[in-house]
Amino acid sequence: MPCLRPELAPRKLGECYKIKPDFIKAWKKWRAQITKLDCSAFWVQCGHRQTREGLKNLLQIMLGNDNTLSSATCHWIELHIYHLLFFKPFTMGIERSEKERRRREKESRRNG
Repeated sequence: MPCLRPELAPRKLGECYKIKPDFIKAWKKWRAQITKLDCSAFWVQCGHRQTREGLKNLLQIMLGNDNTLSSATCHWIELHIYHLLFFKPFTMGIERSEKERRRREKESRRNG
């Protein structure tokens, strides 16, 4: 999953984007790939029902499907942790990038 942050620490896997438009484009592409996998014929070949359903639910959770997420969690704390780990960093990255963009714009106005 793409991340909106200035840089990625060495030896970390993933793609980082410094500006919001590039990130949104990569994020939409990532979601399209996950959706394509969810709709693929691969699932017909998977003969184990629980594995097939579990993997399809995992893809739906990755896509942010709240109904699947709610049915997959047994306790409110699991749902809260999911939001802290998935949604909060996602929105925090956007907020940080917007603040950084505004700071650069201020500096360029002062200098130019």
